[in-house]
Order: sequence, then structure tokens, then C-alpha cells
Amino acid sequence: MKKNAVMLSMMAIGAVYVVLAINYLPFTVDDSFITYRHADNLARGRGLVYNEGERVEGTSNFLFAVMLAVVRKSGGDLLAGAKVLGVLFGALTLFFTFALSRSINGSGGVRALIAPSFTVANVSFLAWSVGGLETTLYAFLLTLALYLMHGETTGRRFPWSAVVFGLLSLTRPEGIFFALALIVTVNFIAGRQTLRYNLLWLGMLAAVFVPFECWRWWYYGKLLPNTCYAKVHLSSPGLLVNTIRYYCLGYADANGGTALYLLGLVPLGILSGRKTYVRLLGSAVAIQVAYIILVNGDWMPTWRFFVPITGILAVLISQGLIGLYREGLKKIIPLPVAVISLALILAASLSTGHTAFKIQFPGFFSWYKNPTYDAIINNIASNSNYVLMARWINENIPDKTRTLAVGEAGYVPYATGMRTVDLYGLTNPEILAIPDVKKNRMGVGLVSPKAAHESGPLYRYMNLKKTDYLLLSHPGNASADSVLWGGLYVLIHRSGNLCLYRKN
Repeated sequence: MKKNAVMLSMMAIGAVYVVLAINYLPFTVDDSFITYRHADNLARGRGLVYNEGERVEGTSNFLFAVMLAVVRKSGGDLLAGAKVLGVLFGALTLFFTFALSRSINGSGGVRALIAPSFTVANVSFLAWSVGGLETTLYAFLLTLALYLMHGETTGRRFPWSAVVFGLLSLTRPEGIFFALALIVTVNFIAGRQTLRYNLLWLGMLAAVFVPFECWRWWYYGKLLPNTCYAKVHLSSPGLLVNTIRYYCLGYADANGGTALYLLGLVPLGILSGRKTYVRLLGSAVAIQVAYIILVNGDWMPTWRFFVPITGILAVLISQGLIGLYREGLKKIIPLPVAVISLALILAASLSTGHTAFKIQFPGFFSWYKNPTYDAIINNIASNSNYVLMARWINENIPDKTRTLAVGEAGYVPYATGMRTVDLYGLTNPEILAIPDVKKNRMGVGLVSPKAAHESGPLYRYMNLKKTDYLLLSHPGNASADSVLWGGLYVLIHRSGNLCLYRKN
């Protein structure tokens, strides 16, 4: 196929990607609005903070938050801007997945189209393209960095990949650890690189990351975002097994099936395991999977932490299938049949992922009946109760100088603008020092007698912060106590599973 035809085909794949991603447009987790609140404050000159005057880094995506601040400063809507940026970076991820595959296949332009096709058929990638967070930005930077590094390890080229890895480190805190682990690995799997290359690479990485880290220490007083201290807990043996079983294998099952990954990766290892690109990309996948297992995956739906390596996995799987066909199946399966089979595999991958998403979010696609901005807002994590609660607060509590303590620090604080105490400790590090809360960091201990008793540390902290209102999410639709904590707070409004209390 001629070069122009290949590029037109790639553009068609990109168009299909945009159409498919739009299907998941309302998909937005509540935590996204924590980033939007930081970005809004930065755009208004209050600093990159959650509460004005409190220097706490309550978000894990510095570079994305700054981009959103530019959107807000320009008069744009943060939610819409985040989704547009997500699709843009998703499209760039697809392009560099194609470029990486083409650099591996040489003149085989048609074969290079398989990897981006597999990426588009991945529902986790589609959903998180419009998920409102930095996921596809991270995926784009990682794919671009590996594309550049592949060229650097196979020829004498300037290490621009280090600059991109520096930007990756500004996008998410684990980026710097990924970069350092990969450069060490590259010196073993791709042959020892020259001293000049290694020094230049580390120097370029440091030139981007070190000034930022110095600023972070000066501004926030910590080397990592506060969210890392609040969220990250290393795996125990039991959790490790569960993460592999439910997170890693669950991702594979929901995006094409485990058999597809085995069908692509096993032949690749056997036929091409010694090739530089296999070792480089395989190392990148291994590092990300090791990170996922180490931190117990992620609570957010549709396997967010696998999205950054979706394109890389697609390249490896496509190369494995190409090798399997070229070395054995070509003699018994005509090319047209192979192409049709590939199309069926892609359709099956898309179908299984779509079905898994519908099971996780029943009724989600009813938004088709009312495709408006309000419909998108009302589907925050498929829970319109956040929107209803924020609306009630804005109508009934006009004094926004009051302080609200919450279990979910996203949409409601963002939409109301109230000063907020986050009971999970993402934006309030002092919360993490309360043993009973830290032990039950996912919310079980937020209303426990030990932490919340009038003489307990949680209540004392909330009293110190002059907390006037308390918003908690009760499991399912279970009845909430009308009087909480022995009369300290009284229920004044309820929206589904969200209960708003006022200090008595």
C-alpha cells in the first residue's frame, strides 16, 4: 500500500476513535473535580491549591492541572476542556503507536496499522480518553518517549526521549521512577549504551525534573503530592494476588480476552524475543505492571493504570500475530481470511469491553436520549446525586464562607466553592495523622466512635477547622442516622446515598 493510502487509513482509524470515544462522553469520576478546583484556583491567582491559603498538593497531575488552568484563564469550561484534551492526547497516542509500529516494520506500512486498530478497540482506552483526567496525556508522553528511545537505541541520536520522560514525571509522580527504571533496564536489554548517551540522557531528564521538584519542595514543603501519602499503600502478599487476579487479568478479560494477549505475546517471545524493540517495549510493560501490582491497582473503574501501556501492548501483540502468520499460518491461511479474522478479533475486543462497561455502569448509555451538557454533568461516576446535592447547597446555603467536611472531595466542593475539609486526607494531610482514619482510609472509619467522638482527634480537627457542615456517602441507599455522633451533627438534607449534616 502506498504511503498516502496508509496515512489516509490512519486518519480513518483516528476518526473511528473519536466517534467511539464520544459514546463514553459522560464518563467522569468525582476525583476529576479535585484537579479542576486546583486549576480554577490557579487561574484566579490563588495558587495551585485546593483551598485558598492552604499549600497542599491535593492532585497527582501537575502538568495537566496547569493545562486546565490555561483553559480556564482563556474562558473555557474545565470539564469540557479536560475531555477535549483527553481526546486530543488519545489521538496523539494513536499516531505514535502507529509511528512506533512503522519504525519496527520498516516499509511495512499496512502492518503498522494493526497496533492503532487494537488500541481503538480497547474500551478502557476509549473511556479514559473522555474521563476528564490526565490518563491519555500520560499515555501519549510514554508512547512518544518509547518511540524516541527506540530510535536512540538502534542508532546514534540525541536523547530527546529524556525530555519527554521529564514531562512524564511532571504529569504523574510515578513518571520519574518509571524513567529511571527504564534507563537502567535499557543498558542491559539493548546493550550497554555509551557513557556520553547515558550522561546526556540523565542530564536532560534532570534539567526538566529537578527545577520542578525544587519548586514543589519550596511551595508545598514535600517531595511528592499529598495524594501519594494518602492513597499509596504497598501490597501485602494477599493483596498482591488479588491485584493480579482482579486488576491485571480483569483488564485482559475485558479488553479482548486473555487468550488474545497469549496469542500475540507468546509467539512474539519465541520468534523475536532477542530483538531490541521487544526487550525495550516489554521492559516498559513490565515496569508499569510491576507498579500496578505494587500499589494494589487503582480504585477507579475500567483499569485506568493500564491505559498508558495500551498502545505499547498493542504494538507487541500485533508484532506477535504478524510473526505467527509469517512463520507458520501463512501457508494454510490465505491473506484475505487472515484480514477478516483480524477484523473479527477487533470487533470481539470492542464488544467484550463495551459489555463489561455496561455491567459496571448499568443505564449509562441512556444519555443518548438526552445528549446535552447537563446529561454529561449528571453522569459523574453514574451518580447524579452529587449534582443534586450541590444544587441544593447553592440554593439553601448562600454563605460560602462556611466550611464543609466531605468524604468525596470532587464535584460538590467544586460546584459550591465552599472551603472544604477532605476526610480522606487527600487535601488535608493532618487527617492522615489520625490513626483510626488512616487505618480505614477508604471511609469505613470516618464516622467511627473512636475517631469522631467529641473528645476524639477527628472531631477536634474538624472543630479546629470550624466545620459547619458534614457530607457523607452512605453505602447503597441505607438509612442514615438523623443524628450523627451522639448529636454533634444533625441531618438536614439527603440526596440518594449522600447525606448532609449541620453542626448542632
